[in-house]
Amino acid sequence: MSNSRRRFRPFRALGFLILTILLVGLTTAAICGMVFAVYINKYVSNDVEIYLDSYRLNLTSFIYYTDPETGEEVELSSLHGMEDRVWVDLEDIPKQLQLAFISVEDNSFYTHQGVNWKRTIGATINWTGMLNDFTGGGSTITQQLTGLVFLDRTEKSYTRKLKEAMLSLKVEKEYSKDEILTHYLNRAYFGGGAYGIEAAAEYFFAKHASELTVPEAAMLAGCIQNPSKWSPIGFPENALKRRNLVLDQMAECEFITK
Repeated sequence: MSNSRRRFRPFRALGFLILTILLVGLTTAAICGMVFAVYINKYVSNDVEIYLDSYRLNLTSFIYYTDPETGEEVELSSLHGMEDRVWVDLEDIPKQLQLAFISVEDNSFYTHQGVNWKRTIGATINWTGMLNDFTGGGSTITQQLTGLVFLDRTEKSYTRKLKEAMLSLKVEKEYSKDEILTHYLNRAYFGGGAYGIEAAAEYFFAKHASELTVPEAAMLAGCIQNPSKWSPIGFPENALKRRNLVLDQMAECEFITK
């Protein structure tokens, strides 16, 4: 005779309990994250004044002379301190060069509002050693620019990451995507004393940024995160691997074809 009573299945019940706890935890975390983001966006970030143009850059100076025969001005020499930087407007930076950096550094650049919360939270909880020993990563182009301009780049802490997020939200309110990208490409360090994309193009390839090919653009985009490791001059093999990775990423983002 069959038993009409159902058997108690402890493992199934345990699995259901664990799944319920996970769902509740994830939902709570998502709600807290959204509330936190709204709080920063509407209240905290509004107390911060952002003026990118007011932070002076060390720009390279050029000396010219007038050719007595042709009457044309000819560049004689250039002068700069620790930072070799020549400002270049976005319209003079090829679109493929812009997309090379976006593909590898922040492929959601044109859709986020300054912070990629998923990447930021993931990077923030990824620490080693002591609490508050933040290992970095997860920053959007806007956050990287904010760190370059307003914060101490040597500090690695949760407090700095929070400041970076708040300031980035404010930057996105005050500046367009094109303005942010222009400042980023003109401020970033590429190694060898070259600051900004124009100086980097001259240093590595002896040409203007407007003349860079797609592979050259990919190589510069690849070395920006760690110039001491991925420089095409000091570490050509590393730079080549990194360049190929950027090209693959550009193809994945459909910025170029296979």
